Amino acid sequence: AGCKLANMTLYEALLIAHVLGVTVWLGGSLMMLLLWRKALASTDPAAISMQAATGLWFDRRLVIPSSLVVLLAGGWLMTEGSWGMDQGWLHIGMAAVFAAAGVSLLWTGRMEKRVAGGAAFSALAGRITLGMVISIALMLVAFWAMIVKPFA
Repeated sequence: AGCKLANMTLYEALLIAHVLGVTVWLGGSLMMLLLWRKALASTDPAAISMQAATGLWFDRRLVIPSSLVVLLAGGWLMTEGSWGMDQGWLHIGMAAVFAAAGVSLLWTGRMEKRVAGGAAFSALAGRITLGMVISIALMLVAFWAMIVKPFA
């Protein structure tokens, strides 16, 4: 039996990249939420500040690159798969992905930066947690839309 990898189409390679990107983005975001909640439970300001800094480090090195892979591979999949923009599930999925990225970058990331820089975490902890939960929920909506394909 020959190697199937050599016979992989561009569409299949893009689909693998897209799914792996989603897995890393969603899984990484869930992990960071759990670590954030663990740091908050300790009530240790140094641990909370360190976790906020770790969250920023993690976002820059894993979450943002994986979200870019999701967006780029997904866009390319649309052209390779001849998916038209008339597909309702694409609108739902893309809106949810862009919204999740926006919440992570513009809301959660900014507050984590303030906490990592020494701002009082008590005023920001709930907002950071809420931002993480909203972002994950939006990613799950995108995940649902891509699997179920409503309004196809």
